[in-house]
Amino acid sequence: MFNKYSLFVNFLLFVATLFLSLILFLTVGYFITSTLEVSLRTEILTLQALQTVAFIVATILFSKLFGDCKQMLLLNTPNSYKLIVVAIAITLVALPLVSYLEVISSSIKLPNCFQKLQQWLEMGDQQTLETTKIMLNVNSIGGLIVNLLVIALGAAVGEEFIFRGVLLQLLRKRCSVHVAVISLAVIFSAIHLQVTGFLSRTLMGIILGYLAVWSGSIMVPIVAHFVNNSVVVLVSYLWCADKEFDFLNHWLVVLTSTILVVTLLIIANKIYKRHSQFCDT
Repeated sequence: MFNKYSLFVNFLLFVATLFLSLILFLTVGYFITSTLEVSLRTEILTLQALQTVAFIVATILFSKLFGDCKQMLLLNTPNSYKLIVVAIAITLVALPLVSYLEVISSSIKLPNCFQKLQQWLEMGDQQTLETTKIMLNVNSIGGLIVNLLVIALGAAVGEEFIFRGVLLQLLRKRCSVHVAVISLAVIFSAIHLQVTGFLSRTLMGIILGYLAVWSGSIMVPIVAHFVNNSVVVLVSYLWCADKEFDFLNHWLVVLTSTILVVTLLIIANKIYKRHSQFCDT
């Protein structure tokens, strides 16, 4: 499954492959959008779609050159299809908890000596928010379908191939599952450069990581990630991107959400253990 190189060398090789793929596809994207003089939303969605293609191409290319593509990307059927149902349920019941974590993240302030970093991060937050609003601002079924394909599905596949595919398998070979899952969840969240979403993305990264490990298939975290993204797209379409659901942050709702998430994770783990015991007999 793995080559003879160290984790550090493999990481550098993967980053280089990913970087070259992004340069290639985004350059093509900028050329196309500038030549056709498309709208700002179309330009952003085109670059988003090509970024996803770059992610997928880079992960497949790296896996074929330096390992076993099927194993490194977890291109297997799930250990149990029940885990797909559980993954969808976890994603939905986690919404209040995720919303509350975003409130907590937004209230975190760095020490005075890091004020410039705080301002830079807040500026990045604002720019990301404005870009997201532009992408989500649609009022037609066609626009909704495009958003579901590019923002929800595309982002889910591309990011899961990277984090729960290549990187998770590389780390699992060199350290414990828990260290691999949690460290990648933090990196997954940090790489988005959004303060408000740091804690919520870290939580989702941990959930997606364990779902990948327990299911043995990239399909399960992709489905969960897609559902999570789809909720944002659908809510924006049916209401608006600025719509706030304050009831989600009520302590009783958040507590219930937390209990349900933990319960479903325990169920997912039991399904995994039951399958492991069955395979051992």
